[in-house]
Amino acid sequence: EYIKRREENRYFHCGLAFALGHRCPDKNLRVIILAADDEGESEDTNVDDDALVHSDCNWLDLSMCSAGGLTTPQTMKLQGKLMDHPILVLIDSGASHNFISHRLVERLGLPVDMTTPSFVRLGDGNRRQTLGSCTNVRIHLGDYTMKGEFFLFELGGVDVILGMAWLMTLGEVKVNWGLLQMNFLHQGNHITIQGDPSLSRELITTKALRKLHQRSVESLAILWIGENSLDTPQQLTKDQDEQLQQILQEFHLVFSIPHALPPHRDADHKISIKASIDPINVRPYRYPYLQKNEIEKQVEEMLTAGLIRPSNSPYSSPVILVKKKDGSWRFCVDYRALNKATIPDKFPIPMIEEG
Repeated sequence: EYIKRREENRYFHCGLAFALGHRCPDKNLRVIILAADDEGESEDTNVDDDALVHSDCNWLDLSMCSAGGLTTPQTMKLQGKLMDHPILVLIDSGASHNFISHRLVERLGLPVDMTTPSFVRLGDGNRRQTLGSCTNVRIHLGDYTMKGEFFLFELGGVDVILGMAWLMTLGEVKVNWGLLQMNFLHQGNHITIQGDPSLSRELITTKALRKLHQRSVESLAILWIGENSLDTPQQLTKDQDEQLQQILQEFHLVFSIPHALPPHRDADHKISIKASIDPINVRPYRYPYLQKNEIEKQVEEMLTAGLIRPSNSPYSSPVILVKKKDGSWRFCVDYRALNKATIPDKFPIPMIEEG
């Protein structure tokens, strides 16, 4: 295979044609889990790699992408059940053993065997101790049920990973990666496992995200879904409504719309301008008809409320309307030209963390 790819001028790993600046699309950082010796070792203990290779350690492989739940649409993911609890299952031939999320184990109260502690060695050489293993775990995939040993691991995005420890027990397996189907015989019955491409979650860089936003789509949303959901009632109960009205009445000055400027304080606000600088006077922008009417409307409302007053000052900055989520307009003033002519404060501004 390697000789054939060299003759065809293709890369050994991904099989794509050779090109300058090529980056292999399939980069998986591997982690290796090894069983501890009888004496045990701490997380920071350095172990000779050559000694580990020649020892009788039980090595378990798992790609970091699978552990983090980052997969492509061609990855076999599907819904399953464990003790009638819905779970997300990933079938990964790159994993040497079966893995289960320790959060799922804690939630379901599965018994954990801690007699043989193991250690995880990441690709950069760091290691951490695993959380034990669970035996005789039954995973239901439709009409098919598998039983085996699962190692507890901090998985992200998936609940269970089925690796080669399970795949080797199936015998002859027919896989169609285009359709995400697995077909095999189990106790004389034909079993078909169907993956769901909509469950995949790909890793994307910030640069690629910006390009996607600029070229392909009008808007993007990044959503993080936690395990704990919060249900907000649509309507308040009678007691809650009475408590709300009491709070609004008690702090009516805070929640009411202001109709005047704030009271005079001990210190007046001051803007120090650099020497030999003429008054900053920026011409108004050209506004569409609808925005012009909105500006005039909001100016009139602020004049009536006493928040602003007519001025003959030589200083002037243009107005900008920024659209809110509810479709209304936020009245903003562009002070960039004035900021350039302002003398910045020379004393350090106190930070909240230092308080």
